[in-house]
Amino acid sequence: MSIVDPIVTFLNLKFETAICPLRTLVKIFLILLFELFKEIVYEGILSENGMSSFSDVLSENDVESIYHYIVKTASVDRQIQLEQNN
Repeated sequence: MSIVDPIVTFLNLKFETAICPLRTLVKIFLILLFELFKEIVYEGILSENGMSSFSDVLSENDVESIYHYIVKTASVDRQIQLEQNN
């Protein structure tokens, strides 16, 4: 599974019908979103604002797993919300 896959599910995008340049831009955005998450959680780029790095207790694989968990949980919650509204 790539980093992009669960986010695509979360956004409920239909890539089959999207035009190619749009798909490419969305994939770039999703990869950058993960990179930003990693920089915040693992590298501590927001430590001056009180969000310290967790690199002393988490590996990079742990951070990626947490990211996928957040995206998957949000995707499931969104699907439940959509079903309840229909």
